[in-house]
Amino acid sequence: MDNLESRLKAIEERLTALEDIEAIKQLQYRYKNAFMQAKWDDVVACFAEDATISIKPDGTNVGVGMDEIKRQFGNMAKAHVGAETDIVYHPIIMVDRNKARAIWMVTDTMHIVDQPPRNIYGVYDVEYVKINGEWKISYLSHRHRQIKPMKEVGPPPD
Repeated sequence: MDNLESRLKAIEERLTALEDIEAIKQLQYRYKNAFMQAKWDDVVACFAEDATISIKPDGTNVGVGMDEIKRQFGNMAKAHVGAETDIVYHPIIMVDRNKARAIWMVTDTMHIVDQPPRNIYGVYDVEYVKINGEWKISYLSHRHRQIKPMKEVGPPPD
């Protein structure tokens, strides 16, 4: 009987880890979908109260806590037109009970008022925390690896 109980416990732990990974993916998709539609309240709702964000390309302007997160996304709301086309892909997600970490590749087409559209290729480094059974972002870093004006992006040379 002990062998059966230990096997069931192992299966339950693996199932919980898979459910947590899927919930984290859904959270990250909700964040990006809200961002693309300029639904800033929905963006902010993805974060834990004491979260940290670092989303400027040069790593400056790190924000800690909900008031600062609201301020920074409120500033973005003044410039972003809600026409972004963002794709997050190739997630590597590691779950450890009520905490998790992920690396995501991201491709954005950013539209800012009075500026030409830009293609951005980068990396999200994200930490998550499970609070009362719900996953939230506790740390988000977005680093751009390449930014190109739209006119420079085209098919590869022959």
